[in-house]
Amino acid sequence: MQIDQFIFKLLILSIPGSISYLLYIKIAIFRIENKIKFGFSEIMFILLSSLFSNLIYDIFIKIINFIFKLNITPVLEKLLNADNYSAIELIILIIIGILLGIIFVILETKKVLYKIAKKLHLSNHYGDDDVWTFVCNSPDVEWIFVRDHKYDLVYFGRLEQYSDPGENRELLLSDVSVYTNKDSKFCYNIPKIYISRLPEELTIEIAPQKGEGNATKSRRTTKATK
Repeated sequence: MQIDQFIFKLLILSIPGSISYLLYIKIAIFRIENKIKFGFSEIMFILLSSLFSNLIYDIFIKIINFIFKLNITPVLEKLLNADNYSAIELIILIIIGILLGIIFVILETKKVLYKIAKKLHLSNHYGDDDVWTFVCNSPDVEWIFVRDHKYDLVYFGRLEQYSDPGENRELLLSDVSVYTNKDSKFCYNIPKIYISRLPEELTIEIAPQKGEGNATKSRRTTKATK
């Protein structure tokens, strides 16, 4: 088998890992600088994901061969001989790559490995994200106060969306009540508001109870984080 044909087959077998990586980097929560870098770790992610996808496919093929007495050649064996890959094989590998990518996203977003390490008392590390992501991604964080130090205002509302860690902090709140920060004077209500500020211009205070009706009580019993 020629070298160029071997390289071409390697590129085909790397497709599921590339798809897994793209899903992982696009959906999972990362610092912005981590989403744009591409180096040794990212290459290894693609190679190992591709290898895992191919192994899953080959195990499936061997089970099919055993049950139905067939003689379908696994994709990793085809890499070393003159057989070409079919469109069906490529489609199945792509589907496996998509499923693996979704699993990797869940593992990263839910911090499964870090939680296991914490349960085993191996580490108290949450992950590569900063406290901003930890707070906004917490399941018990719904209603929040946002102190806008730039305009001396306070926004009380339901946290809908937030940005990845980066130069600016972006928030989308719904069912928002706006107050002055100095004397807590009510200004107005608004269905939704988008906020974009530098990190030092915002303070998030987590309301201990859900619902706007608890605003007065919540303001006296909040815990803050930047």
